[in-house]
Amino acid sequence: MDRHIPLPFLNVPINWYSKCFAYVRWGSFVSSTFHIFAGVRQGGILSPSLYAVFIDLVISKLRAAGLGTLIGQLFFGCLLYADDILLVFH
Repeated sequence: MDRHIPLPFLNVPINWYSKCFAYVRWGSFVSSTFHIFAGVRQGGILSPSLYAVFIDLVISKLRAAGLGTLIGQLFFGCLLYADDILLVFH
């Protein structure tokens, strides 16, 4: 909402992700179904974009809090590789 995205567009992924359920299969055993409350769908077409929006917010908050370091004129609040995050403090 801070990015001024119209509410109807926000409601689509909210509705989609609020209905995520899963189960665990181990050999021939299957668990009961459970609701997934956090995360994005692995392999989902929207997942990289949603992750990028989230990480952009994390980096902005690190910068605003004065955390991280400057190398030359570049701000480094964290280093990222796939879904791994290394926070940088000076």
